[in-house]
Amino acid sequence: SSGKTTLLNALVKSIPAGKRVLCVEDTREVDLPHVRNRKFYVVSRNEANPNVGYAEVFDHMMRSHPQIIIAGELSIRNAYPALLLMNSGHRGFMCTLHANSARMALEEGFYQRITLSGRAIIKRDLVEYLQGAIDIVIQCGLGPDGQRRVLEIWEPGRDAAPELLGAAAE
Repeated sequence: SSGKTTLLNALVKSIPAGKRVLCVEDTREVDLPHVRNRKFYVVSRNEANPNVGYAEVFDHMMRSHPQIIIAGELSIRNAYPALLLMNSGHRGFMCTLHANSARMALEEGFYQRITLSGRAIIKRDLVEYLQGAIDIVIQCGLGPDGQRRVLEIWEPGRDAAPELLGAAAE
């Protein structure tokens, strides 16, 4: 209830209508106003061995001429396929992820989900890769007043530390 999907839905409204937007989720939560140039995919969250999983959907997406790819919430099942997707030549990847800070989303969040999926990966290499592949990380959460708000904005390739917005917003 921190507002991650609400923020994502607000951000997708700024994507130009002519862009081809593909969205994959396990629960349909993202609202795409792109009527003519959008495609939704839903992958089962509950099946132990689904016939079509995230890897197959992401592979199909690469042949569907995407300009923006939205993966909904990053999970153990889709973290590794999403990581591969980030090196496919398609900029404009968006997702949500549970993490305690913007920096920890990259340094811990991705790593934990990938290793929990059974993939072996060197954390330092992953963090370096993500810092080059991801343009911006926005952390939202509840402020001291209990209202949802943006808490941090971090540009990993540019800044060494996230900008804390809590003091500035109050």
